[in-house]
Amino acid sequence: MFKNPVTNEYFVTSNNPDVVVEIPKKVAEEAKRRHDITLKDSYFHAVLKLAEMIRLIQKKRPHWTFKNTIDYAWNLVPPPEGHINIEKVHVYDGDDHLGWVGWGKKNGWGDRVYEFDNFRLKGMRTRNSANYSSKVETAASRIIKTFHSKTPKELMDDAVTNVSKAAHNNASDKRHEYHMAYKKISNAVEKFVVANWQHIQPELGDIASAMDLPELIATAKQASALNEVYRDGHGWVILAQTNGRYITRRDGIINTYTDADLPDRMRMGLGLLKMVEDGTAIDGIGVRGKDNVFFVADEMKEGERETTT
Repeated sequence: MFKNPVTNEYFVTSNNPDVVVEIPKKVAEEAKRRHDITLKDSYFHAVLKLAEMIRLIQKKRPHWTFKNTIDYAWNLVPPPEGHINIEKVHVYDGDDHLGWVGWGKKNGWGDRVYEFDNFRLKGMRTRNSANYSSKVETAASRIIKTFHSKTPKELMDDAVTNVSKAAHNNASDKRHEYHMAYKKISNAVEKFVVANWQHIQPELGDIASAMDLPELIATAKQASALNEVYRDGHGWVILAQTNGRYITRRDGIINTYTDADLPDRMRMGLGLLKMVEDGTAIDGIGVRGKDNVFFVADEMKEGERETTT
């Protein structure tokens, strides 16, 4: 069982010295500060049923060790009997983690039973091989038979998974840090680039020779503003039918119009949008979808459009 005394404190239960309790030093300090708790071995007690199961296991596997980890200071506040009851422990053969055993409620509810589980049991469980028993002898026997150190292949599979997660998480964290940092300065960078594009563009060479970045930024902002107008419901979704009729919806209300009574804003918007291809937007007017479907935005004052874009 690997121990790290730099970051953790270790104790043993008063009724079984082979049951180790691991507590992060920060948690121990918090328990002392908040609850005036001074930790010592006598503060921890393996519940009798768990201690009984461990004694039977140790008859066959005397070299195994058992560890419980307490990660939160509030879990160190003792019940009325004055000590912390340990009901579940992880099992180790040297530094190899074999699984866990405990005394708890079957499947999280109901009667209390002897519980146990490890990676092999998860893969081989059948109807007649549950990971609990009401009989201590049965539980101890199954634990002894099924808890074994991992093979070199299994260890390497775990190692590959471990380093893969570490590499992925590290890259993800660094990308996040970069994006958060860039987000803080992006507006300032964008304004600087747009204002100085005539000087920056030649320095970038061929990749920017035909690029009008200020125009791209402006049109992207216009498109985003129009999308925001649509999401906020400031306009009409219109289905133009071939018989000169129009079905519209706004705020969940559906109406029908003809060429003769179509409101002016819709008429003007449709007139412009019908002249462009599907998927095209016109700034301040709307967007044309497929199959004669349109969105015509409310008319905005110039100041409102500037704010939106």
